[in-house]
Amino acid sequence: MTNNETGCALHVFIDESDEYDGKPLHEFLLHFLMQRRINGATLLRAEMGFGSRRHLHRPKNVGTLDEVPMVLVVVDREELLRPLLPEIREFIGDHTAYISPVELF
Repeated sequence: MTNNETGCALHVFIDESDEYDGKPLHEFLLHFLMQRRINGATLLRAEMGFGSRRHLHRPKNVGTLDEVPMVLVVVDREELLRPLLPEIREFIGDHTAYISPVELF
């Protein structure tokens, strides 16, 4: 993508302990996106968070979390990302994800 171009951003909220097909879900998703030649993705680890089950993911001991919340952020052209959404939905199960328009500058 180039500057002054519109695209979309996909945000996927998961936990570090999540798996898909016997592999860490975050690694599985990154490899899936790389194979589809998506422009780029960033995986962020959060300090705290909660999801639909209303369980607060927080530090247990110094430097550790019970379930580390993570956010996968993907930015590319909508026509490349939107067709992948059904597969991504299957991979992430009941976790939250959203897609929104972005303008690169």
